[in-house]
Amino acid sequence: MRSCNLLRISYYILTQPNSEFDRSKAVSDWLEYNGFTVVQKEYREYTDFAGQKRLKGNISVDIAVDVLNITDHVDHIVLFSGDGDLSPVVQCLKRRGVRVTVVSTLKTQHPSVSDNLRRVADHFIDLDDMRELIEKKLEPA
Repeated sequence: MRSCNLLRISYYILTQPNSEFDRSKAVSDWLEYNGFTVVQKEYREYTDFAGQKRLKGNISVDIAVDVLNITDHVDHIVLFSGDGDLSPVVQCLKRRGVRVTVVSTLKTQHPSVSDNLRRVADHFIDLDDMRELIEKKLEPA
């Protein structure tokens, strides 16, 4: 069996701008305390052409830059995302000899993984197949 060393584990999250109470704060604090690199980016509010207020946030570029910055130091990246915007990054990593595993799900009412991202990855793991390993069991009352 081949050994591996974990270089970094990062968690990317969009946060509410100017919010005194943000539900993600407790999660971010726990992750940071437990060794994760937490990258937070505020989403922004804008008005679309029809006058509707919308929220916009995108962290794909942040993920892409961070991943490409460590490419020379890794041989395998595990990406927990279904964002098809990351497909070109995965292709770039593969050209550089880095294996890429994508973890997301197809087994929800609306699949959370882009078909293109799933196809360009070296390996795809469906989160549902990992349910027994990662699901938090509720204690009986």
